[in-house]
Amino acid sequence: HCDITCENLMSCRVNGKVIGILYNYDRASSLVQSNQPLGNKQTSGIPFMAIDLLHYNDQGGQVQHRYRHDMESFIWAFVWMSLQYKDGKLRSTGPLDAWAEANGIECLRLKGAFL
Repeated sequence: HCDITCENLMSCRVNGKVIGILYNYDRASSLVQSNQPLGNKQTSGIPFMAIDLLHYNDQGGQVQHRYRHDMESFIWAFVWMSLQYKDGKLRSTGPLDAWAEANGIECLRLKGAFL
């Protein structure tokens, strides 16, 4: 997929069960078919990016995107939703606001401090 963000995740209830849905595949198919390293050039959600893709050496798109990068992005999206939302609504100010305003290198530092 290469673009896991909160905006690309949604859920619905089906027969009393919550079903998670990842959508917005319009860009993803062309990215997945490419064998070129992507780094973070193709990704819009820096707060949700895998740490590997935020490193200084990887800012130029020299890292081949792997499935594990999407899995890590899911984890960061769940962390974000857990801390930035309250009762299903985005907080006016949240503990991770700085992540949304940071560039890749700064977000890497902030995530390191978070861990």
